[in-house]
Amino acid sequence: MTPSTASDSPHIQKLRAFVDALVELGAAEIVGTLKVERAAAVTVMLDVANRLCFTYHGQNFYVPAGVAPFRSAKHQEIRRQYGAPAEAADGPRPYSRQRIEELATRFGLTTRSIYSIVGQSPDPGRGSAVVANPKLVHDISGGLN
Repeated sequence: MTPSTASDSPHIQKLRAFVDALVELGAAEIVGTLKVERAAAVTVMLDVANRLCFTYHGQNFYVPAGVAPFRSAKHQEIRRQYGAPAEAADGPRPYSRQRIEELATRFGLTTRSIYSIVGQSPDPGRGSAVVANPKLVHDISGGLN
């Protein structure tokens, strides 16, 4: 997408590859989600890439693989809701399998993902399970230190 020359430095080559990937991935997502023509999606993404470059020009920063740093707020909310009282009187109890299923549906994740986030094994016979229920930890330890 962005024209390169043989004299481009490795830094410029990486930047061009990053911008090209941003445009291609974004355009594909726009086409798939909004069902617009590819040319229109590419035009939008070129504008987005241009704005990003203009906004962040001259800055150096690390781009993490995946969105893990941004998932932490979502994971914290899942952990909070896992131990929170039910919103409805007949809702699932905190720290229950039913709460796991409710959170999976609410957040669009698998139950296995929710178990992983809250720090428990879905199958007590497999691997080590971290006890996420503070009352249970309190009862087992005879009190929190």
